Amino acid sequence: MSRLADITRRDLLFSSLAGATRILIPAGLLEAEEDQSGKNADFYRVLEDARIAYCWQEHSRAHELYVQALKLLPRSANTAVTAEILEDVRSLRTILRDASDTLARRLAAIKAWPEDCDQRLWLGWTLSQLGRYEEAVEQFNAVVRLADPTWLPAVRLELGWRDYRRGEYASALRWFLEARGSGQPNKLDVALAYVGAGDRSEAHEDIILAYAALSRWKEVESETREYIRHFGRLPWPERRTLRRMGFDTDAVYVELQRRQLLT
Repeated sequence: MSRLADITRRDLLFSSLAGATRILIPAGLLEAEEDQSGKNADFYRVLEDARIAYCWQEHSRAHELYVQALKLLPRSANTAVTAEILEDVRSLRTILRDASDTLARRLAAIKAWPEDCDQRLWLGWTLSQLGRYEEAVEQFNAVVRLADPTWLPAVRLELGWRDYRRGEYASALRWFLEARGSGQPNKLDVALAYVGAGDRSEAHEDIILAYAALSRWKEVESETREYIRHFGRLPWPERRTLRRMGFDTDAVYVELQRRQLLT
């Protein structure tokens, strides 16, 4: 089962702007509360890391983690869990193969139109899918230099994630705040409006994660409350990541919803 609210903006772009036949959503979006402290803790931890990486479009890393999960698969695992992993591995290999096939065309497009921000952004996303993050950042930086306001919010999110992956959380936070505060109409919002997804803010989710990584819990709580008021429950990957850090966003959600619905 998947919910439109759990689909990231980049999923929507690949679907609505690139003409994809369908949006690939891992079955791991089904929230499972496996015991990660028992004898199979390593397996469940790696499996959840794989699910989160898949949801965050880190396809190369997700594939590596799923393969690792298969190696750790306990004998007691039911067939549904095993089938889910195998299904996601198959889907990821298709995504990675398609990205590899697309890469040559993207590079040729950049050679033909070096100042086309759209082409540079698609190339950056293709490289990101393949786990070639530093090469992708070169393309995102090129978009910043070309100063196309329609893509700047998306590029700022990507540069923020570059720093987040490096553990440079303060820098990541600055990029995320700039992405949210730019106020520029952009093609991401057009894509969201086209598929009827509303105004869910990926930048807001990323800001919460960055504050948590910096242990700025007061800001985490205030941003979470603001997010829930405007957009509802946080998506599954963010909920699980924050819970691992010790912050239960669902406790805030339950509090606010009870107050609203039962009073």
